[in-house]
Amino acid sequence: MRKITENELPTDSYSNILIKSSLVSRYQRLSSALERTLIHCNQIHLEYESRKDELQERYQKEGYTAGLQLIFSQLTMMLDDYEQQHSTRIEKLKSLINDAVRTSFDDPVIVERIIYHIKRICKQQNIRKIIVPRTVQFKDDADLSDYIFTDGSDITLQGDKEAVRFQSTSLCQQWLEQAAVEMSSIDENINKIVPDFLYEMGQKLITLSHKRNK
Repeated sequence: MRKITENELPTDSYSNILIKSSLVSRYQRLSSALERTLIHCNQIHLEYESRKDELQERYQKEGYTAGLQLIFSQLTMMLDDYEQQHSTRIEKLKSLINDAVRTSFDDPVIVERIIYHIKRICKQQNIRKIIVPRTVQFKDDADLSDYIFTDGSDITLQGDKEAVRFQSTSLCQQWLEQAAVEMSSIDENINKIVPDFLYEMGQKLITLSHKRNK
């Protein structure tokens, strides 16, 4: 067989039909590198697939926990704020009732009824003086000739032999104390609503967490 020298080949033979040995080696190396890369990518993909469910479950738990913590925190803050506002409202209501009860004895109609009943008790006596608080405003045409106005809060009728006193301050205090006693059980139940709710919710969340971890 005769050997063909390089000089005998056409000038464009390299670009058309001839592949040099160095290029073949280079292409083989590139092919091997690409194959190794594909194998490595495939291994990474298989590893990801094997851990995907585990990662998904972990992320779901983390998101679930973070969400519950946020909800529970916001709910606790809201209930605490409600409890404080409710306590403030009750104290304000008690104060308004207290003032309303005390100032009711400044109403001339109520005072006149009290005087009327005291006169019935003292019907055997001649009433000489009627002592009432200065805060009571009678009508302009009322007969106040026997009246004495003082800075006190009691209503007193002075007779020939003795005086009968209606102690409005102590009576108001007695009413308010009795009302507080009767309301104490209701207040106790109301004050337990928020703590009991938070405790029950906490127990349910703990139980739910144990079930999810099984």
